[in-house]
Amino acid sequence: MPSSLFQYEMLPTTWFYLSSLMIIAIFFKFNRFWSIRNLDLLGLILITPGLLFLSMNYGKWGYLWLYAAGFVWVTRLLFDLLMVRRPLLEPNLNPSGMAFACVLILGFMLANITINRGETIQSVDTLRLEQILTIRDWAEKSPPYPAKMSGFRPFLAMVETTNQILAPDRSILKLWEDIPPSTPLSLQKRDPASQLSLELKSPLELKSPLELKSPLESKSPPESLSVDERRMTGESSGIYPPTQKTVSTGNENSVWAELLALCIVGCAQLAIVLGLIYIGHCHFNNFFTGISTATLYLLLPYTNQMTGRLDQVIPGALIVWAVGMYRRPLFSGICIGLAGALVYYPIFLVPLWCGFYWKRGMFRYLIGVVSMVGLFYVLLAFSPSEYGTYRDQWFNMLGINSLFMSLPGGLWSYYPSSYRIPLMAIFFVFCLGMLIWPTRKNLATLICCSTLLMLGTQSWQPYQGGLFMAWYLPLLILVFFRPNLEDRVATTTVIDY
Repeated sequence: MPSSLFQYEMLPTTWFYLSSLMIIAIFFKFNRFWSIRNLDLLGLILITPGLLFLSMNYGKWGYLWLYAAGFVWVTRLLFDLLMVRRPLLEPNLNPSGMAFACVLILGFMLANITINRGETIQSVDTLRLEQILTIRDWAEKSPPYPAKMSGFRPFLAMVETTNQILAPDRSILKLWEDIPPSTPLSLQKRDPASQLSLELKSPLELKSPLELKSPLESKSPPESLSVDERRMTGESSGIYPPTQKTVSTGNENSVWAELLALCIVGCAQLAIVLGLIYIGHCHFNNFFTGISTATLYLLLPYTNQMTGRLDQVIPGALIVWAVGMYRRPLFSGICIGLAGALVYYPIFLVPLWCGFYWKRGMFRYLIGVVSMVGLFYVLLAFSPSEYGTYRDQWFNMLGINSLFMSLPGGLWSYYPSSYRIPLMAIFFVFCLGMLIWPTRKNLATLICCSTLLMLGTQSWQPYQGGLFMAWYLPLLILVFFRPNLEDRVATTTVIDY
């Protein structure tokens, strides 16, 4: 009975319209039409068409839209550093109603990812974007996730397993023989010479629940790749299997694995929600503001469409709690170090945070960062050999993949990857400059500049750049709702122990 209640999920476009109307109804200030708050809300809503383009297989336009939105937000955040007056603009819903909405939306979101997966998915039209991306990886026989993303490979392998658990069961996919090309699951490319097809076989011929094939031989690891290129794609280290692995659901171990993955997803999303509430209550001195930021985060179409992406949600939760515990540099350092060890990119926050703690707490912060990164480098020695040699995994944690990847994805699959070089140069200079700029750093500049840096990594990230929004969206919402925090500097707020 419970599965029948949730088996018909809303279309992505339906959720886009519904969530947009709810965001406007709850947070839009109709009596101050041209306020910055209203423009910020409209900017958040305008991110969603990029997600819709991606779900409808218009990859180039989807990523271009997300990059354009990112440029707009970079401009907005730079302008925010000059803003001093921050009037309190409370939402249109009272605190009790806001708390009820927050709990209800979180409950339905977690129920959605728990039930709308595997064999319970009834229609191709209601697939979430995270499920569509996983299915396309199956169809294109692309390299496994640990070969495409920089970070701790055992964690990235867990991310790949979770993505497959949340995707439709392959035995269900093989029943959808007649898939219209206009549906979100369309596996047709615009180039007729590079069409992808869904090859269905009879049960006697079918060795796995579903085989998604591409007639292009170039989708498999090219034989002409050099040794270094093969190492970067993961072929030489054994993590590039000839066929995609299937998550089995026919034994007790796999059931427990699914339950564990769902619990991790739920805890990560809950950590972001509680972190936003904690920051609003303890640092903004307004519990209602904390509930409001959490509700806005849950209402965003991105949160609904990419709920179970652990590589996005877990680092996002760690960054939120680093901000929440900024008065204790050691704890913040542990959070940033752990996030950087898992997916590499949050390590670019270290110069900014060192500049914030320069006069008080910098050494404790660095101890937290270095201890966590060092711990994970030690753990690499005990990781399974299927993830590659210790040297390969060490390079992957250093982010070598992200600098010299031979098979980039996202926007850089449509444009020459050499265009990333000037973007990377600008980002690195900006990142190091955060050590001394702004000269007087307070909590407001810490949140704003952290958002800037995590948003900036999307511009040159080779794999699905622009989609890793959980790294910066919670902080971006905090920027919208924050009061004047000029007095929250390290010398007066950091605790000595």
